[in-house]
Amino acid sequence: MAHIASEPTWQRGDDASVTLSGSWNLLVDRRHRRTLLQGLAGIDAPRRCRWDLRHVDALDSTGALLLWQAWHGRLPDRIEWSDDQRHLFRRLADTPRLSPPSRAATPSRLERFGSGIVAVLQTAGGMCVLAGQLLLDI
Repeated sequence: MAHIASEPTWQRGDDASVTLSGSWNLLVDRRHRRTLLQGLAGIDAPRRCRWDLRHVDALDSTGALLLWQAWHGRLPDRIEWSDDQRHLFRRLADTPRLSPPSRAATPSRLERFGSGIVAVLQTAGGMCVLAGQLLLDI
């Protein structure tokens, strides 16, 4: 009998604990992922909480990244997890941060003018080739 994935959920305890359960993976739809991230982002000082991941049915890199974002890119001080989860988050922690892509320089007026001239010449050249082929076909 097939195992049906349960919705990912989290619950905040009275003792500054956060318990996660369900399947935290790519199969979670985008809106639910966004809702989870917004809810987790509302936790004050998430790294100081005690996180319990022992009730998570499935955790893939997408779910780990969602939690990583909620933790502001650093592991919490107190966390209870399986060996596989620890390995996944350690690998995520060792991944270098990507720098934002650089913006392409805006072309100057002279470059835009030159590009326009080249485009006109290419069009005129194409028209000459077309006219020549038409003359050959007649």
